[in-house]
Amino acid sequence: MNRALRRQQKKQGRQGRQGRQGTGRRAGKAHQKLTRALASLKAGNAADAFGDAYSVYAKNGLQDAAEIAVHAALRIEPMDDAVAAFSKLADAAPTNADIQNDFGGLLCQANRFAEAEQAFRRALELDADNGETLFNLAQPLMAQDRHAEAEAVFRRVVELLPENPGAHAGLGDALESQERLLEASEHFRCAHRLEPANKRFRKKLEEALRNCGVGFEEREKMYRADLINDPDNFQSAMQLACLLSDTERRIVARELIDSWLPREKDLALHDQAQLREILSELQFLSGDFKTAMPNYHWRLKRWERWGGAPVQPEWRGEPLDGKTVLVFAEQGVGDQVMFMAILQDLQARGARVVLECDPRLIPLFGRSFPDVVCVPVEKPPVQETVSTDIDFHVAMGSLGCWLWDDFTSRASVPYLHADPETTATLREEYQDGSSDRLLGIAWKSPGGKAPGVKSLALTDLGAVFELPGTRFIDLQYGDTKAEREVLRSERGVDLFHDDRYDQMDDLDIFAAQISAMDAVLAVSGSAAHLAGALGRPTCVLLSPAPQWKWGGAGDEAVWYPNVQLLRRAYGEPSDAQVKRAAAFIGDL
Repeated sequence: MNRALRRQQKKQGRQGRQGRQGTGRRAGKAHQKLTRALASLKAGNAADAFGDAYSVYAKNGLQDAAEIAVHAALRIEPMDDAVAAFSKLADAAPTNADIQNDFGGLLCQANRFAEAEQAFRRALELDADNGETLFNLAQPLMAQDRHAEAEAVFRRVVELLPENPGAHAGLGDALESQERLLEASEHFRCAHRLEPANKRFRKKLEEALRNCGVGFEEREKMYRADLINDPDNFQSAMQLACLLSDTERRIVARELIDSWLPREKDLALHDQAQLREILSELQFLSGDFKTAMPNYHWRLKRWERWGGAPVQPEWRGEPLDGKTVLVFAEQGVGDQVMFMAILQDLQARGARVVLECDPRLIPLFGRSFPDVVCVPVEKPPVQETVSTDIDFHVAMGSLGCWLWDDFTSRASVPYLHADPETTATLREEYQDGSSDRLLGIAWKSPGGKAPGVKSLALTDLGAVFELPGTRFIDLQYGDTKAEREVLRSERGVDLFHDDRYDQMDDLDIFAAQISAMDAVLAVSGSAAHLAGALGRPTCVLLSPAPQWKWGGAGDEAVWYPNVQLLRRAYGEPSDAQVKRAAAFIGDL
């Protein structure tokens, strides 16, 4: 070997030793920073921990540094600072699917759902069939009310992870949000089967079955199994009592409730109130409204007035000459309309009334009760409801506790009055020069309790649409276009829809529409209550499990003498009930 070659080899050796020493020094500095980052994280200084870990990752790309940076960023406060830090990390790791996925999760926590969606989609570009990331992507889609897109994503997750209970529950949520309750129940059932200890999955299954009006035997087995395992399981006992009532076994339901009454004082106040409220519903359904009312009053122990607790003492039947009473709002539009049937009995006791109600009802209630001060329900409450001039407060649903005899001795309609000029104009427009009968139809109750139980399909009303000399008017709130098109294509029936108005946006116009009708056919809901209160001849199609307000038997409505109740027995198909409705309307 010549001297030149030896000199070259020595030089390369020196350079190699120096390079290894430099790499070692850099590794040593990185290790020191990561050690410091872990100490900062342990000490609760997440921002400093992130700074050290991020600088190491940005320079060396070490996976350990990335993991420490992720943990640190997730602990930074406030949330905006955490997002800003994680954004730097995500930008530095464009090909790291896990970091993009974690960033999406943080953005969801910050309610920045559009950005979260983008982060999850970046992660999926790197790992398209990652079931966890797909599951995460569905969350911001749900939060943005893009339920159909979320459904498609959840279905893919279920394909990839068929034994994942969360995937089935998520798909159930997406279907439920599209009012496809029966389909949703199938996936809630899968989630419950895969993870029976998860209380949310079982609750979602129970609610879906209840709202669809199906699965009675399945739910009954659940509750009875609960009570075998724990005879003191109060909630399962109450759910079983409600199910027995819904399946026309009210005597057995009452026996179950009565068996808990001796133990009432041992229950928490909230449970005592639930027990009394269920008792009241069974009493209402038996027709004993007067006895039921004091038990129904217990519901107020389970919820608070929207505007907060009233500042005045509660009225409990004291003399009212010259006194002012705040009647405060509760429940939905239909309930508020119904409870107003008793308002004039309160006035007859000499009371001045301040009436709190849904803001949309103020024009109608103000016209109908000109001596009453109507104010909107708001949070915080409007000033008129906290005035020192008010002597008492009472929940509108509790007026019957002290006024039921007064009400039943003079019950009459109408007690609400639509604008007469608007009513006349609408009637002329809807008749369109004909002398046909105007029949208003509302076939769904999508809001409130058990919407699937109370509702019908528009095409189920076939016998009604055969009535001669009749113009059919859409009184159903919400988007009904698709159902009306199916009715037209399948049966050749035009259900007139007035595109100028949204019934739930303008209830005063809705009242005028109803008042323009010769008759109304409705399921249990706001249209039925408004029609009853406005005095229109009305036929209400009740489900096999009617709400307490309609009682449990008979064809008369205690609130509205002008309303005919058509009941459907448990297990009875709806077509026979609809034929009875058609005959009743035809005879008007």
